Amino acid sequence: MAELGDAPAPVKQIYNDARTYEFDGFAVRMSSPFMMECRASQGGSNLNGAAAVLGGTLNSSGLAGENLKNSSENDGAAAVCKESKSDPCDETSEAKDKISNGGKQTRKKAAAKGKILWRLKLGAYLYTPVCLRGGAVHFDAQGKRQGCKTLYFGTAGKGGHLYAVDAASGEVIFKFDTGGTEHFAWFDDKILLADRRNKPVLISADDGSILKEVEFGEFQFGSDQIMLASGGRLYAVANDGAAMHAVCADI
Repeated sequence: MAELGDAPAPVKQIYNDARTYEFDGFAVRMSSPFMMECRASQGGSNLNGAAAVLGGTLNSSGLAGENLKNSSENDGAAAVCKESKSDPCDETSEAKDKISNGGKQTRKKAAAKGKILWRLKLGAYLYTPVCLRGGAVHFDAQGKRQGCKTLYFGTAGKGGHLYAVDAASGEVIFKFDTGGTEHFAWFDDKILLADRRNKPVLISADDGSILKEVEFGEFQFGSDQIMLASGGRLYAVANDGAAMHAVCADI
C-alpha cells in the first residue's frame, strides 16, 4: 500500500430545493419545504414595484400571503433565477421525502434579504434546477408588462409536475402532470421528459401540449429519470422490468 497524496475535501451535496437562484437583481429560494418565495436582491430592480398577491392578501407585516387562488390547482410554483448548471440529484423521490437538517441550514444562510415580490405554495418538493428562458421583461409608462420571461422547473416527492411560470407575475402558464419530475432536458425549443407512464415525450415550451411520444419500446425510465438529448437522439438509463439498460432512441 502506498500513499499517493492528499485527497481533496469531499464536496457536500446540496439539493436543488436548498439552493438560492439569482437572476438580474432577484433571488428565489424555498423558505420552507413547500413555500417558494421571490425577493428583490439588495439594490436590485423590481419586476412590478409591489408584492404580488396571487389570490391572497398582504399580512400585517406587508408580506404576500400564500396563494389561495384556485387551491386545487396550486400545487405549482414559480421562481426567478439565472439559468444555472444542471446539478442532478442522486436520490429517488422516496429517499427525499424528508429534507436534511443540512439543507435547512443552507437555506437559512442563503436567504435573500430584499423585498418579497411574491410567494407561492408548492404541493411537492422542488427537484430540478430552476431554468429561465425568454426575452427581457420591462414595464412601460402605463405599468404594462412588455416582453416575457418564463421559468421552468419540476417537482416530485409527493407527486409532481413540470411547470412553466411567468417570471414577472409568478402565475403558472402551464403544468404538465408527470407524477414526479426529477429531470428534464431541452431539445431545440422543446422539452423532453418522462410522462406518467415513465415514457419519454416531447412537449411544447409554450403551452405544455404533447408534440411527440418518443418510441421507447418496452423500456421505461429508471427511478432517477436520467436522460440526455444530443444529436437528435435520447440517451437514458431505463429498465425493461427485469434489468437496467443504457438505451438510445431517435427523437
